[in-house]
Amino acid sequence: MCLDPELPGDPGASPRPTPQIGWSLRRAGRASLADSLSGSRRAELTAEGVDVFATAVADSPPFPDPAIELPPAQLPFMLSLARLCDDPAELAALADPMRISALAVPNAMMTGTAVEKALRRFARRTSDAEEAGISSVWVTPESYPAGKGLEDYVDDALTRGIKLVFSLAPGATLPPDISALVDHHAALRGLDRAGVVALLALTHSATGRLDLVELARRLPSDEVLATLPGRMLAAALRQPSSLKVADALARLAAAVAPVAPTPGPERPRITLAQVHGQPKAVEALGRMIADLKGWSAGRVAWPEVPNGVILDGPPGTGKTLLASGLAGSADIPLVAGSYGDWQKEGHLGDLQKAMSRFVQRARKAAPCVAFIDELDSFGSRDSAGPGRWGLHYDTKATNHLLTCLTEIRATEGVLLIAATNHRDRLDPAVARAGRFDLHLGMRLPDLAALVALLREGLGTDLPDIDLRPAAQALLGRTGADVAALLRQVRARARTAERALVAEDLHAEIEEVCPAIPDQDLRRCAVHEAGHLVAGAALGLPAAREASINVAGGQVMQPPPFLTTREDIEAVLAHLMAGRAAERLALGSVGSGAGGPPGSDLDRATQIAAAMELNFGLGSYGRVYLDPDRMLPIDGRLRAAVERHLERAEMRARDLLSQHRVTLEQVAEQLERERYLDAAQIADLLSGIAGPDRDAPMAAP
Repeated sequence: MCLDPELPGDPGASPRPTPQIGWSLRRAGRASLADSLSGSRRAELTAEGVDVFATAVADSPPFPDPAIELPPAQLPFMLSLARLCDDPAELAALADPMRISALAVPNAMMTGTAVEKALRRFARRTSDAEEAGISSVWVTPESYPAGKGLEDYVDDALTRGIKLVFSLAPGATLPPDISALVDHHAALRGLDRAGVVALLALTHSATGRLDLVELARRLPSDEVLATLPGRMLAAALRQPSSLKVADALARLAAAVAPVAPTPGPERPRITLAQVHGQPKAVEALGRMIADLKGWSAGRVAWPEVPNGVILDGPPGTGKTLLASGLAGSADIPLVAGSYGDWQKEGHLGDLQKAMSRFVQRARKAAPCVAFIDELDSFGSRDSAGPGRWGLHYDTKATNHLLTCLTEIRATEGVLLIAATNHRDRLDPAVARAGRFDLHLGMRLPDLAALVALLREGLGTDLPDIDLRPAAQALLGRTGADVAALLRQVRARARTAERALVAEDLHAEIEEVCPAIPDQDLRRCAVHEAGHLVAGAALGLPAAREASINVAGGQVMQPPPFLTTREDIEAVLAHLMAGRAAERLALGSVGSGAGGPPGSDLDRATQIAAAMELNFGLGSYGRVYLDPDRMLPIDGRLRAAVERHLERAEMRARDLLSQHRVTLEQVAEQLERERYLDAAQIADLLSGIAGPDRDAPMAAP
């Protein structure tokens, strides 16, 4: 049927019906209420939402209520299909089971399921066979990558001799080998005012006439109607008159009107110069900026630019800040996304679409930084057993992530950065070179970095204050912690209605970072000094820093290689040196060596157990067993581990006794300053010759 009445037209005009696919208009000849009303009365009823041209006079012969029995989701597509079929050639091509059709669908709100069901309804109406066969394939820009899977539909349709229709969502295309088989291409028109009017003639007119002038005034524009989902059209059609349907469509369109277009990604104002405490990361990202400029100038080919960086570290250490600083220093936009942002869109399909939109935004914004936060939220496909709930979901999400990463890496000008708090949870295929070339560990800020963070956060306030004592109290805190503390400091000053003073900073630090009791500070300093002195005497890699904070103390140094029994025993002595130092200098041992996973005792226990069960260097011989399973149940193993640790502590105590003066000097300076950098440590330990590997411990 023709669904193209002219708008606007004369009041009471009739749309021009031409039956085509089983719908018919059966209203000709009924008298209209408008013909019996005065102009003023007609205007009153129109204002009340009554279409007087579509309403029959009371004494007209009875007529069945018009109805179109279509599910709401199919309405927009079926209307567009009906308008296409006004052309007999198009109708014949679409109905011919020997032809393969490709329909360009204009409305992104149409769904694949609705389109498939509507096409099956069409096939039943246009086929003489009792059971019409049709194969409908809904193709989106994200589905069927490289056309994989589409050939199965073609083979099935050709084998069964049934109609095959590809419905192409906006932006979707068929691969060349599939497109070559299509011998009928057509583009559907979207829902518009003319289509709505023609539908209203079927559903809301008892006379075959409509008040086209009033409908033209009330209906939304063609552009707006084209975006409405089928359920909204169906909801509007529940109104009792054509004019009220038009009003309902206008109201619904206003309710879902898109917000103003989102501006493109912004260029951050922060630069890498404002990122403190991460020198290695800043240096590496600085090289990326230099290569990006070389690429822009045509001096460097894009495949030669190192790209793909994973920033790994505890929360609050500045991973997001680094990504922003990279974009700001390069003066390019930052396009950011995360698993949480994409997941909130809905089910798995919505998640994948949101990820694909992120990729398209990044490609459109190039040159830019594409930043993916919460990378570990995708998890590893290797870490779950077959019975794990959600494994199917996680696998598909991770698979799509791999596709997105490949697309980003293939786009010139896009620098890929990702952040994670748990590098060990990443899927190996995600973290591999080629997707992420560089992994940068994020560390807690050292003393100098904390001073810089405080100074930058204070700005022009307190220009003459010595910030080192405040930074010492904040050792072990993150950059985010410092920013939060400074917000509280400024809040104190605002509450007092005065300028910020040093007491505001000191008071807030005392509240957030309570003072360490003197006896605990002394014990902690002795403990860490024991590690430093023993490490130097044993010839282990030089320590980078040592610090004490309210949570305890720590020594940062590169991990040694565990290649021989002597290497392992040296590491055990180093781990037990904190306890040995406490016993030697203070006469007792505290709990500092134990505690959570990663503590001295935990690491020493794991290494000693590995000597027995994994390395073939203990009394169990050349076997390989699981320490985590064996330790709780094997008393012999526990006794062997205890002997290793006892010998290691005795060896550490002997070493520290030989260097007792140095031990006391290191402990005193660490107690006083709470932080020692690599240069200070090297100076304090310069008198230790090391290594002491002459008398390795005997096997238990």
